[in-house]
Amino acid sequence: MGTNVFVVTGGVTFGPFPSGTVAKYTQAPGASPSSKKIGSTNCQAGAVLVHITGPDELVVRSIDGRTTTCFVPPPPK
Repeated sequence: MGTNVFVVTGGVTFGPFPSGTVAKYTQAPGASPSSKKIGSTNCQAGAVLVHITGPDELVVRSIDGRTTTCFVPPPPK
């Protein structure tokens, strides 16, 4: 069984999610942090479980407190 992880953006923590969960993240400066489940109720609509939107970089935090920052590249010009 995998370790649970949390994701943090804009000072808001989402989760826990099982390690290995596929999430989509959209960085939207000025946006309020939010999360919504996507896909089907029987997990047949694709691999992505949740879509998280936040104003800054996404930080993944494990149960034991280790963190990894996921830097989002700037939009193309």
